[in-house]
Amino acid sequence: MAQKIDRQGYGVVLGLILPLVGVYVYYLIAPFHMSFRFFVLNVTQMHLTAKVLSLGVIANLVGFLIVYGLKWDRFARGIIFATLIYAAIILVFRFLV
Repeated sequence: MAQKIDRQGYGVVLGLILPLVGVYVYYLIAPFHMSFRFFVLNVTQMHLTAKVLSLGVIANLVGFLIVYGLKWDRFARGIIFATLIYAAIILVFRFLV
């Protein structure tokens, strides 16, 4: 069963979803008194997208440590690949937008 789960594609998918969940958790923890939609709109208008996404990518570290501890190396490699994709996106927001 573990061989079926230890796939790089699954890691990429999880690695692309976890930062979005991390941004939402940041929204829930921070003392914002606004809807999530308004929060995203404010982050975009204030040019803080790169910073908020960087905080969200921390969730990939948690996911990576869990799957690496389970010895699912290919799955962990997929999370790293997704993190690199987010790094490129963050650099674009940081320097080009």
